[in-house]
Amino acid sequence: CRSIAEARRAAWLGWGLGFVITLLTLFVGLALYGFYRVHSGVLPEDLAGDAILPFFVDTELPPGVAGLLIAAIMAAAMSSLDSALSSLATTVEVDFLARLRPAEESDRLRRARWLTLAAGILATTAALALAGRGTLLALAVQVMGWFAGPVLALFILALRRHPPRPGQALFAAVVGALTVLLASVPGPWPESLRPGIWSAALGASVTLAVSAIGTAIGRRRERS
Repeated sequence: CRSIAEARRAAWLGWGLGFVITLLTLFVGLALYGFYRVHSGVLPEDLAGDAILPFFVDTELPPGVAGLLIAAIMAAAMSSLDSALSSLATTVEVDFLARLRPAEESDRLRRARWLTLAAGILATTAALALAGRGTLLALAVQVMGWFAGPVLALFILALRRHPPRPGQALFAAVVGALTVLLASVPGPWPESLRPGIWSAALGASVTLAVSAIGTAIGRRRERS
């Protein structure tokens, strides 16, 4: 984006399209539920929730339509992955490596390409490690919850009239992310105490609380 106004428009457009796509996705789920309620006994009992749509495509759609739908899903997946990997590589290069090790434009582009490859390998490894550990929706909510809450808290802190120092805010975000991560993994606490879909809320609350405590301690030291 060339300006803050364009960035705002892009953000609003992204949120609006995301809302519409989410509604359409939920509608597909409800439609599949209604279909297999009417055609009872067709759906295998041991089929996972995120495998119902592929099963429907494989068994109910004609070959031509099924092929087009699979091609569309693959294209959407590729477009989402390449933009995510490119953004991650650009962020690492611009915000970290370019400041720590300045270089020519051609060298920076070469480093970004290697970063894209490394990010792809890490993402593939993580996907293989998480395969078979639950539905994709549950895994997405859990993994995003580790970081979404602290990031939301950082935005809230930045909008305050007197925001905390960058180092203090970063420390609070790290504490919030670690808290959610520790609470999400199996441990001595019962299953009912795991955050689940409340991971983002827990991470944001812990981040804001740690930041508030740090601000209070800093003000007390200044007064003394």
